[in-house]
Amino acid sequence: MRLPPQPPGAPAGTNPEAVASQQHPAPPAAALPLACVDHAQGIVAVGKSPQHPSERATERVAVLMTPTEKAAYADRANSLGLSLGQFFREAGAAYANRNAEAETRSLAEAEALEAALRQLELSTSRTERTLDVALAEVRAALGAQP
Repeated sequence: MRLPPQPPGAPAGTNPEAVASQQHPAPPAAALPLACVDHAQGIVAVGKSPQHPSERATERVAVLMTPTEKAAYADRANSLGLSLGQFFREAGAAYANRNAEAETRSLAEAEALEAALRQLELSTSRTERTLDVALAEVRAALGAQP
C-alpha cells in the first residue's frame, strides 16, 4: 500500500499522515487514557531505525486503537518530525532497549545479592567458630571451679 500523494501546497517532505493529523487536531492530553499520554510523551526522536542497508520495511503490523489514540500518536509523531510508522518503530525499539537494560540491571543485582550471601555465609561461619571457642573456654572455666 502506498501513502497518499503529498497535498498541494504542503512543504516538501511533509508526511501525509502528519498533515491529516493537523486537519483533525488531537484532543488535549487530559482526554487520553493515562497510558497513551505517558507513551506518546515519552518517545524521543532518535533518527531512523537501524536497518541493514539492503533491508526494506515490507512487513505490516495491524494495531487497533481508538480514533482519539491515533490522533494523539499522529500529533506526537508530527511534532517529532516522524511518520506514524517510524514513531511506532522507534517506540518499540525504545521499549525493547528499556527491557534489555532492566534485564541487565536485574542480572547485576542478582550477582550482587549472591556475593552478599556468600559474604554472609563466611561471616556466619567465622562467628560460629568464635562462639564455639568462647563456649569451650566458659565450660573449661566452670569445670575448673571448686
